[in-house]
Amino acid sequence: MYKTFNFDARELIDVAVKLEEEGYGFYKNLANLVSLKDVQKLFDFLASEEKVHKSKFKEMGKELATIDKHESYDGEYEDYIKSLINTHVINDLDPLIEKIKDNLQERKVIELAIRFEKDSIIAFNEFRKVMSDKHKKTIDQLIKEEKKHLVKLIQIKEGL
Repeated sequence: MYKTFNFDARELIDVAVKLEEEGYGFYKNLANLVSLKDVQKLFDFLASEEKVHKSKFKEMGKELATIDKHESYDGEYEDYIKSLINTHVINDLDPLIEKIKDNLQERKVIELAIRFEKDSIIAFNEFRKVMSDKHKKTIDQLIKEEKKHLVKLIQIKEGL
């Protein structure tokens, strides 16, 4: 999905917006798969959070800071960002969801959501580097929210 990604600060925002859009569909899909009401409610909540995050990223995209790259070779940062995006679970969702549907286990669904949140936290920490100082507080808040989602998912998984 993001295989043709070429580094540009504005493209990072586009990728963040796309991750949030995909995340919305991902959580809506998972909410329809699971039978436990608490897990369904959590996935519906997480889907709504993705919509909010998308709009915040769009707003942040209006102002981007320059990136102070410390590279050991030209293109190192770009290679890192490409690797980060290309290994995000979002790229494997369709086959993973199909696999889960074949043998639905609430635990596996939650583990997939945990991976999604972890991958997003890592990506957002990098995206933060291109934000203006004005928007760093916003992205910090988004990262904090993603961490809370991760903790909640882990708590639910441990309770199964």
